[in-house]
Amino acid sequence: MDDSEDSCAVVAEALRLEGYVVDTAPDGASALRYLGKRSADLVLTDYRMPDMDGVELTRKIHASQPGQRVVLMTGFESDASFRAVTRSIRKPMDVQDLLWIVDCALACRSTTSLGGLS
Repeated sequence: MDDSEDSCAVVAEALRLEGYVVDTAPDGASALRYLGKRSADLVLTDYRMPDMDGVELTRKIHASQPGQRVVLMTGFESDASFRAVTRSIRKPMDVQDLLWIVDCALACRSTTSLGGLS
């Protein structure tokens, strides 16, 4: 999920080119509905979205799926709530950095929140 459809499409395409299966959602509410029906190995979400921010989405995901891996992305370094997140991607991002973070997040076997939120 991302606050910009273009940015979301670029991230999704970069991951698809590396062999990942990618589904997208236009907003947090849609993502929650999707995750209620299917599982995901990793959720990448933007911090700023129209209906709820990425921190709220992460909390809601972890309330129903405590072990779900989530990585937040943002282009706004001044977001106070975002600074509390331990695993994040700053936008604009290098594709290799994105792939490295995704690979690391997927390799993580911990049941704790990747985003550091519960």
